[in-house]
Amino acid sequence: MEKRRENEPFVYEPYGDGPNSINGRKWAWKANLELNAALHWDKFYKSHQSSFFKDRHYLHREFPELLIESETPLKLVEIGCGVGNTVFPLLEVNPNLFVYACDFSETAIELVKKNELYESTKRVSGFVCDVTKERMTKVINPGTCDFATLIFCASAMHISKLPYVI
Repeated sequence: MEKRRENEPFVYEPYGDGPNSINGRKWAWKANLELNAALHWDKFYKSHQSSFFKDRHYLHREFPELLIESETPLKLVEIGCGVGNTVFPLLEVNPNLFVYACDFSETAIELVKKNELYESTKRVSGFVCDVTKERMTKVINPGTCDFATLIFCASAMHISKLPYVI
């Protein structure tokens, strides 16, 4: 680790290659977080259950397309669904919506499946999938979804993995 001079200000450069950037250091924890991300999220959800993130009751106002009435149910895939903070508020406002809820944390998906709306509506299919490593085609037929959301998920992925995911 480079040593700063006494009067030199600390400048955090998260995306640069300087001495104070993530790229400029060889941190073991960076590799650990990347390789064991699902394990860390499992621990997080075991600790916090469904009480950490707030439900996103505003999304239908931001994306009115999710409220369109049609003869067939609209299909949405929520990638990185966590415990359903996007899924269940949308199901409450749109009775014509079916959601595929996907996360790489088994604990998060278990919590999605324990939600009372999961069983009562029969309009959610929760499944475990690391979209940076595997395709969702085991559960979802290609071209069958009308919408996809990656709220707070895409920004957490390494940029080199985004082309595969998208």
